[in-house]
Amino acid sequence: MVLSFILTMLQQSVGQEIGCFYSNTSNLWLLKKVFPGPLSISRCRDFCPSNSIWFGLEDGRTCYCGNPSAYFTAQAAPLSDCDTPCDAAINCGGQKVSALYKGKSYQGCYENPTKVSIPFNQPKADLDVARCLETCQNFQLFLLTQGDKCICTNQQPELKRRDDSECIENGIKCTGGEKCGGFERVSIWSIENSMGEFETIEKEVKTATDSLKQENVTDNEVFEAAKVIETATSNVKFVEEDTGRLEDIADFMETLAHLGEPSVNITRPIVNTVNNLMKLDEEIVQMSSAETGRVLDALEQQISNLQTKDGNYTQITDKIGIKALKVNPRHIKTSLSFGTVAQSSQYSALNNTRMLDEQDDLAKAKTVISIPAEYLQLYSNGSSNNNSNVPISFIIYDNPILFVPASDPLKSANDTNTSEFSSREIVGSQVIAVKIEGNQTTQSKNQMTSNVTAMFVTDPVSC
Repeated sequence: MVLSFILTMLQQSVGQEIGCFYSNTSNLWLLKKVFPGPLSISRCRDFCPSNSIWFGLEDGRTCYCGNPSAYFTAQAAPLSDCDTPCDAAINCGGQKVSALYKGKSYQGCYENPTKVSIPFNQPKADLDVARCLETCQNFQLFLLTQGDKCICTNQQPELKRRDDSECIENGIKCTGGEKCGGFERVSIWSIENSMGEFETIEKEVKTATDSLKQENVTDNEVFEAAKVIETATSNVKFVEEDTGRLEDIADFMETLAHLGEPSVNITRPIVNTVNNLMKLDEEIVQMSSAETGRVLDALEQQISNLQTKDGNYTQITDKIGIKALKVNPRHIKTSLSFGTVAQSSQYSALNNTRMLDEQDDLAKAKTVISIPAEYLQLYSNGSSNNNSNVPISFIIYDNPILFVPASDPLKSANDTNTSEFSSREIVGSQVIAVKIEGNQTTQSKNQMTSNVTAMFVTDPVSC
């Protein structure tokens, strides 16, 4: 098997074709993906984490991410063997439009100016994105137009934006085309990297964590630090490039949760951070040694922190649904239930599901957790008062990607509760969790665990 590879040379900032290689050398690959749709060099590069160092394309449809330690074991093959065109071979603009690039990143399609202030390069018989990038290595931007012309510039031209299809699908083919390997052959390229940007973000994350360790840290400082982490994780490449950063993020989350700040403003970016992390590539997370369960423990602790003040809280994102509330166990007649149903047009979505807490809707639920009233009444919060409310939180995680258990349990600085009940269960492709805080005996807690866990069901309508 032979692939078309791309190598990340950390000391270079421009693209350069390296050659064609056989792909059947052992231990070359970290990840592999067959693209059902169009594949291009840039699409394969974007799929692979930057720390894989090199990547390659085979037969115009398969992308491989290389093992950095195995690059020099690859065996060279004739260049003519890597001649399969990419399914999504990028066009080089059109007669009246230009495709704008920053590095290898496509920025948009623009009209060609009637008067060109930047000189056109001479037509190139073998022009493609990589060769224009190499030509413009001392410039910030470049444009491809008319199939064989490359323009270098440091400022984005003030031109009218056109539909991308005019430059890509319906544009003029690059004279050099894009080659995506061949049968059992790979083309190897160097690519531009984003190490400088990610190193800056990494420093900001560590600074944010350190800021939480100061004495007398203010709510605003905690909020600003939480926003830093939310922003950092919004770029999944930042984490996928170096999964060791998951530990840095977990350190931050634990530090924040330990502060015990009961603030909605602080909680929302923390939920968004976990939502971002749940979009990571599952294979990359599985290959890491990070205890990603620390992140979830910290999130659930922060929800507990919030309940010490505000009590009720709801937040639904595309990967997480949270419902936290305080209930009086004596007011629950049969059970307290929480679940999801197939999405319909009038429902708020958590992908294909909706969060439920209405009894009438639960009959339609596909996944549900139900806590019988007699077990809720085991909680008194240390009070015989009939109005004593118990904090309960339900969380639905859209996938189990972060469920690598933490070695040590996390407690808030304000946490004196040693008899809380918590449980997580995988139901279908989702994970549904419950946490109840209050005072109970060890015997009743054991009884609670066995009965509530048993109440996790799938598609109760058919049960």
